Amino acid sequence: MVLVRLPVYFYKRKATFYFFRSIPSDLQHRFKKRKIEVSLQTKSESKAAKPAAALSNRLERYWDSLRMEIIYCLKVLQDTKRPNGNHCSLSDAPALYHRVKGKGKNQLFYDLSNRSNRYLEEGLGHENLSDLKISDAGRFRDYLFARDMSSSSGKRVLSSVKSIFNLAIKEQGLAITNVLAAHSFQVMVQNNAEILFHQTCFDVYG
Repeated sequence: MVLVRLPVYFYKRKATFYFFRSIPSDLQHRFKKRKIEVSLQTKSESKAAKPAAALSNRLERYWDSLRMEIIYCLKVLQDTKRPNGNHCSLSDAPALYHRVKGKGKNQLFYDLSNRSNRYLEEGLGHENLSDLKISDAGRFRDYLFARDMSSSSGKRVLSSVKSIFNLAIKEQGLAITNVLAAHSFQVMVQNNAEILFHQTCFDVYG
């Protein structure tokens, strides 16, 4: 049988016993001192042993709680810094698109994608891809028409935006759907023409 000698955390000074423990190195930044020293208010070694052991146990539990607090705070900090699973800003999407698809492309490629994405930001006012809704496809159409954009120009803009978003969703692993993917500018033109037709009829006969 092996006897294990338990650590003794008290000592005698001028006939009085004192509790003494050094603060662990990983927690010293939480304290102004490097050690804890408390009078046990007794001159008896046998009487000093019990409160010293109790103080030591309480300190161990307290230090463990501080360590758990530090771990929790670090986790919260990491979670706040970690990007949201569906986060990709409209301004970041073109940069990603250029980095992945831009090799060997001419300046027209960059100008078109930047201009198309700027139209979307100006027309919808969203900051994040996940903010886009199905109804935004119609709003974007109306914005392009308001700019007196030709059918060919509108097709190029829509195709560019759809490509940018498809790549961002794939590369970032976003759990969202490209709300513009099912729309073509031709369909948008037809829908808009129907709207204008009904508005004209209402103005004339309403």
